Amino acid sequence: MGRQRNDLVDKLVDYVIAWEALLLTQEGHALAQELSYRFAVNASALLSTCSNLKPLDALAKFKAAYSTRSAIVHGGGDRERDKALAGGGFASAQDLCTFLEDSFRQGVFWLASRKPADRPYRVKGGWETLLWS
Repeated sequence: MGRQRNDLVDKLVDYVIAWEALLLTQEGHALAQELSYRFAVNASALLSTCSNLKPLDALAKFKAAYSTRSAIVHGGGDRERDKALAGGGFASAQDLCTFLEDSFRQGVFWLASRKPADRPYRVKGGWETLLWS
């Protein structure tokens, strides 16, 4: 849906929700705590495996993505949103949306190349194994 949206705020929220479906699942179940932390750590593990992005860079970008989304959906102002964007090195919401879309494509293609039972969100300790492999 995010790719079809014209409004950047809607696009950004859609992209983060798509990422949440992957990153906030562990052993086939939704995570219930430490959501922003696990979102960023799991994204860092995945993207440092399937792209040229360094783990700490991915961590900062995904922390910023989650913080930006939170500022939007929880009523934060432009200043709070812009601060979150800057934390990930993004000049604008459009830059973040482009990053989220491109990295989602890379992540999904990498995940699709694995047997479903071997994907990190299904395997016991899958995210941790990916993180420290």
